[in-house]
Amino acid sequence: MTTFLIDYGKEGKLFVFLYNQGNNYFMDKKIKEKGVAFKQSYFVQEFGKHGMKMYSDPLLESWRLNKDYINYSWPQDILIFSK
Repeated sequence: MTTFLIDYGKEGKLFVFLYNQGNNYFMDKKIKEKGVAFKQSYFVQEFGKHGMKMYSDPLLESWRLNKDYINYSWPQDILIFSK
């Protein structure tokens, strides 16, 4: 699955997740659907309820500022789960 993970930074080149509500972090307080980020632990917990575990470490995209992460030509981070 793809998502924005905030565990490794909330500010990016085009995305900044300033607002928090529960497990969700938003770019725009008024239009929450515009951009949503999550902590990795949220997905580990939710997928774990269905007997799934993370297959590997997340593949982190280079959308964050001042970070040298791998660029997979996809603007979101990638998580892989398996049973």
